Parts: sequence; structure tokens; C-alpha cells
Amino acid sequence: VLARLWLLFLREEIGVDMLLWLLIRIRMKIGIDASRYGHETATGVEWYSYHIINGILSEALKHEDTEVILYSRDEVVIPKELEHPRKVRRRVLPAKRFWTLFKLSREMKKNPPDILFVPSHTLPLKRPRYSVITIHDTAFKYLRKSYSRFAYWHLNWSTKYAVKHAS
Repeated sequence: VLARLWLLFLREEIGVDMLLWLLIRIRMKIGIDASRYGHETATGVEWYSYHIINGILSEALKHEDTEVILYSRDEVVIPKELEHPRKVRRRVLPAKRFWTLFKLSREMKKNPPDILFVPSHTLPLKRPRYSVITIHDTAFKYLRKSYSRFAYWHLNWSTKYAVKHAS
């Protein structure tokens, strides 16, 4: 079933929102990069992360066989109605810089979920067999002067890497 869903997704017959909705209905452990969830000074990426993660949690609570793990560098506070001791877990992986590339990668190697969803922009180097990522824009390609040399290089590399390695 999982392979068929991926095929539909790869053929662009279903979008990421439909894929996640269908995956919730299969017995599985869904990992989510929640590092951009619930920030006080939220930008578009943080708002998107907040709303899509809340939507996934809401759907997961309806299905007995689905477990969601929220990975973050700090404690994540979710709305009380989305709390569930057996279905929603948090995994705090403290780090200041390159959290996704190092800390999340290490966790994916040691304890991989069935699928990893990254609603921000960087896919970990080590990842489970199935991973989904949202790339919000490629403005850095057109507004190069707005980015430092390193920021431009990192965005360019991480976007190419994500496109190549996401399932």
C-alpha cells in the first residue's frame, strides 16, 4: 500500500496534503520536523508548520494505529486538544546550529520512523526510507544579493539535496 501511495505521489496524481492524509490511515509511525513549530515571531514557514502539523495531529488522533513523533531542538507546546500520551510524542534534540543535518540525522539513523515529514527546508543527511519535504520558494536564486555567501550556498545545496533525496 505504501509503495502504491508513493507511486501516485511521484506521478503527481496526488499532492503532499493528500499523501499525508492517506498515510495517517495506515498503521505507522510518522516523524515530523517540528523545529519551526510554535515560534513567537512566526514567519510564513513557521505559520505553515504550525497549521499543517496541527492538521496532521488532528487526523492522527482519529486513527488508533498512527503514532506521531515531533522532533525539535526545544520543547514544543501543542494545543491541549491535540495531546495524547500514546499517539503524540516529543523528542527534543538540543543543538544550536545545523540541527537538521547533524542531530536529526543521528536520530533518524538510530530510531527511524516509517516516514519523515519536513515542513521547512532542509532534509537530514540520514533519513528513513520515506521522506516528504516542503520547499517554500527559491527566491535565493533570483535575489542572490539578499543572502550572504554562506546562506546562498546552503540554500542552494539543501534545496538540490532535498529534491534529489526526498522520496
